[in-house]
Amino acid sequence: MNKFHKLICIILCLAAVFALPLTALADEEETTNYFDYYGSDLDNEDEREKDKNAFDAASEFSNPNGRLLVVSNKGDWRNFPENSLEAVLSAFEKGADIVKVNVKQLKDGNFVLMADDTTGRTCYGGDDKPLKELTAEEIKKYRLLSGVGEKMSRQTNFEVPFLYDVLGAVQGKGMLMLDFDWALRDVLYNVVKDRDMLGDVIFYTEAKAKDIGEWASGLEVKPHIMSGYKSNIVFMIGSYIKKSFEGGAEAVRLATKNPYGVIFDNFTMKKFESVGRAAIDLTDPNLCGSREDTEKWWNDVVSRGYSIIITDYPEELSEYAKETEYAKTQLREAYKRYKEQWVLPEFKSYTFGDYKRAYLWAVSDAEEYLSGRVRSKYDYLTARAALERAAVNIEKNFTALQEGVAGLTITPPRILVAALSIIAVVSVQIYFHKKKKTEEKSVKC
Repeated sequence: MNKFHKLICIILCLAAVFALPLTALADEEETTNYFDYYGSDLDNEDEREKDKNAFDAASEFSNPNGRLLVVSNKGDWRNFPENSLEAVLSAFEKGADIVKVNVKQLKDGNFVLMADDTTGRTCYGGDDKPLKELTAEEIKKYRLLSGVGEKMSRQTNFEVPFLYDVLGAVQGKGMLMLDFDWALRDVLYNVVKDRDMLGDVIFYTEAKAKDIGEWASGLEVKPHIMSGYKSNIVFMIGSYIKKSFEGGAEAVRLATKNPYGVIFDNFTMKKFESVGRAAIDLTDPNLCGSREDTEKWWNDVVSRGYSIIITDYPEELSEYAKETEYAKTQLREAYKRYKEQWVLPEFKSYTFGDYKRAYLWAVSDAEEYLSGRVRSKYDYLTARAALERAAVNIEKNFTALQEGVAGLTITPPRILVAALSIIAVVSVQIYFHKKKKTEEKSVKC
């Protein structure tokens, strides 16, 4: 047999040797696309929690490790005028846990829901008059413009809502977050107290942490408080967070227009651990480092430690929050199955320790994600996929590993490939052998 014939035989033999590992890799590629599988699992799940009213928003707000909270900015203003009673109620129906509204005081002391100090942008009434010059009777003559108002908006039949009426209408539906002038804190507090709504209202303020603490300490019943701070200086942010929580705040909204601002820094976010909640406003690029109000950035900010998101898309964010809780539940079930109910085999060889290390890392990540603050949907999905994959790899390969073969499982396709390779080697050998005999006879003749 010449060198060329020997080379062909060697190549075919090598093909037979590598046939099993190659088919093993092919099988793994087809069966380990865990992220896509779990994604579809979420879309088809029919038993997820749908009754938002059963969820105690106030209790969750006070829990530093509570679930992701959805705050609708000015209500469902895409379908109703901003800050209208109808927009507030619609936002709750769409799944919002909290609705953030702007509160202003009229000339006669009554409070209404409106973002501006004048009527021009959001009201149809023929003028642009300061609210502090209007009484309750006068404001009732105005009608709200659709959406966020301005010149191109249409007139509606919705009236400017009074805070007193809104408090009564939303009771039991969720929490109301009041964005107000700090100078009006005592009067506003008494209005909420008189309506017996202190447990369902969040006072939002950007006042100094020291002032918040002094005010809260002097109250007979401390209300829910969320403070707000806009800065990009590490030590100032850390100091404000600490003093806010010491003063009675349960959450702090951080803001910056810098896309790489320190509000997203790991050191800063650790200030919230087991103390209070971190909130972020995605409705304005100048408040969230130029991020957008989309699922991509919801995953981003929640992964960084934020558990309260102020949004213009309450329905979509509410669905994301439900999917996040579902993904967490699935991770918990996988952890119980592969950590608490499954026994990790003891490998005799250290050669294949990568499988065990991958499993232990996946278990550690799962434990971290299931304890402490809420994580993003993406975090839970990837953690579950890693744990499932690590455990399946061990179960699938343990017997083979004990025998010293790296990850081979005998299956019909692999047997077929190996058999065909062997047949090819034998056939080539026979062919060249017959050809050699024929050539030898020709020479003799």
